[in-house]
Amino acid sequence: MAVTPEELEYLIAFGNYGSNRDKSGKYFALTTSGARNLALKLYPNTAMTLTSTSIPQSLFVQGNLFQDTGGAGPSLHFREDQLPMLYQQMTRPRILGPIRAE
Repeated sequence: MAVTPEELEYLIAFGNYGSNRDKSGKYFALTTSGARNLALKLYPNTAMTLTSTSIPQSLFVQGNLFQDTGGAGPSLHFREDQLPMLYQQMTRPRILGPIRAE
């Protein structure tokens, strides 16, 4: 998942991705290249950071799997009410580093 500087601060402080302002859940690109592509497209002037986590298959199937044609490719969405369960079962997110244009 690509995160903004504010999301990164939250991730470091609390160990999860929190919630967005409109309470619409969270979207996760399933590949690092997808997260990178989407970050560069949507936030070209923001210092985005690439992160990674994993979840059990039993939780994966509860998300909404879809093809993000906006750049992320295969992606997974969890509704706001699913986030507590997601954050309880996911592995500790890893910070992979800054996203830069090539």
